[in-house]
Order: sequence, then C-alpha cells, then structure tokens
Amino acid sequence: MNEAEQAFLAFLSIGVFSIDKQGRVWKHRRLIAGSQVGTPPYWKNQEAQRAERSRSDGYPTVMFSDGRKRHKVFAHRVVWMLTAQADIPPAMQVNHKNGNREDAHPSNLEMVTASENTRHGIRVLGRKVKPRSGEANEASKLTAEQVVKIRALSGRMSQSKIGEMFGVRQATVSSVILRKSWAHIA
Repeated sequence: MNEAEQAFLAFLSIGVFSIDKQGRVWKHRRLIAGSQVGTPPYWKNQEAQRAERSRSDGYPTVMFSDGRKRHKVFAHRVVWMLTAQADIPPAMQVNHKNGNREDAHPSNLEMVTASENTRHGIRVLGRKVKPRSGEANEASKLTAEQVVKIRALSGRMSQSKIGEMFGVRQATVSSVILRKSWAHIA
C-alpha cells in the first residue's frame, strides 16, 4: 500500500469518501483551507458526488488533498483493498476480469501477478503482444553496439556492404539508419 492509498483509507474511515456496492467512489466532504490570519482548515459537508475521474488510459482515479499534499489513487485498487480487507502485496496487481477498466465492481476484481494480468489480457481479452525491442527481441540479429557501428558507417560505404559486414539485408541496414528500427539507440 502506498502513501496515497493510506491517506485515502484514512479519509474513508472519517467519512470523507465512501464506496458503494457497485465499486463507485463517492465524496461527501471537502477540505476548506485555513487562512494566514489563523483560521484552521476544516471539513465541510457537501452533497455526495462521484469522486472518480477517468484517465486517458481508461483507469478511473480519485484525486484529493490532505491539506499539505495532493494524492491520486486508482479506484479499482482501493475498492479491492476495502472489499478484501487486505493490502495489495508489492508484486501483485488488481485485474479487471471483464477487461473494462471503468468497472470496479468487487466481483469484477481479482488479485494477480503481473504475468497473470498480461496473460489474461492476451488470452481472454484478445489484446496484442507488443514485440520486444532491440536485443530483448529473440529474433534480433543485431546488438546495440552493432547498431551504433552501422550508423557510424552510414554515408561512408553502401548499405549493401554494411549489411554484408553484419550479416543482415540492405533493408535492415536502411531501417537502422533511418531509425525505423532500433530508434531507442542513440
């Protein structure tokens, strides 16, 4: 559990937030900042409103301040912690069984390892596997060191000759030089 999640759960315990049976997060109070003349900060009750905001990647988050620092938590993580009455171990993730990142219903959440989460995305949800880049790709015929050498030789000799030197085709050399491949290497 990170610092922001601890702060959120503390606010949950004093009624600032609540989580309904559908896994939606609601805000019931807001923090009114104090003034420089000595008025201390205080909590003001408000009509309940949804606290989550969806990010561009589809994960709803809850932003809040404790008066000193702004915090952000992922809604599905705090819903899982509250319903399971347990912390999420560092090596674990909370998976959405149906693949809908906005659906934080407790029955849709499960704790999994990162590799289980990836396998679920590929097998169950049909997500594509991103190919590994550079030397991490098992099919790679070049090393990062060779890529640097190929780029250094560019303009001094033909791409065909460079390809022969490194055991790759001219098209591969062209892609390396134009940074269509190996773009992460300077």
